Amino acid sequence: MVRGKSVNFSARAINSLFGTPAVATHQLQEFLDDHPPLDTICKLICWDEPQWILSRLYEPIYFSRTKLTITADNWLRFFSIQLLPTTHTSEVTRERAVIIFAILTDIPFDIDHFLHKSI
Repeated sequence: MVRGKSVNFSARAINSLFGTPAVATHQLQEFLDDHPPLDTICKLICWDEPQWILSRLYEPIYFSRTKLTITADNWLRFFSIQLLPTTHTSEVTRERAVIIFAILTDIPFDIDHFLHKSI
């Protein structure tokens, strides 16, 4: 419900809105579950090694956006403004870092499925 109206946030509805083709949803999930090491990802999307903020379990949560390359930063801005709006634009979460890596390395993924999961 959005402002008292029922809004369809299904993957199909999002796909229709953006006019994107359907991609096998398992590809994105497999990539998110078994992506390259974060060091490999950061070598591509960062100009310098980022300082990850860690959880209580010592798992990486996010790092400062100031470490992103210009290209990666532009993708983060686009993604954070147009696709999955957020007010935390000074931080790059692990999930967003992986998605930026996927975009820059042409790994196919189903954006509508990803957005549907994130809403």
